[in-house]
Amino acid sequence: MGLIASRDRVLAEEVRADRDQPPFDRATRDGFAVRAFDVSAGNVLRVMGQVRAGEVWQGGALAMGECVEIMTGAPIPAGADAVVMVEHVLREGRGGAG
Repeated sequence: MGLIASRDRVLAEEVRADRDQPPFDRATRDGFAVRAFDVSAGNVLRVMGQVRAGEVWQGGALAMGECVEIMTGAPIPAGADAVVMVEHVLREGRGGAG
């Protein structure tokens, strides 16, 4: 039976997952993992490094004024509670957005 054939049907019983998927908070866009307070306060942030999908940030929890460049699918570093999309960033010393 194809997906279209399932229209107007409901499950006969509740279905529950036995674990969260993904099992961690992850970035849904390329950008910079930040503390939302730092961004809302208009602070200039220091880039501490980069984390790619499949890697785990090893630099410890982000402190005030710090951020980590992050790629889609990568786990959010400790201390970060937001990701600013790369298209919304002006990176000094690198020229232009991103």
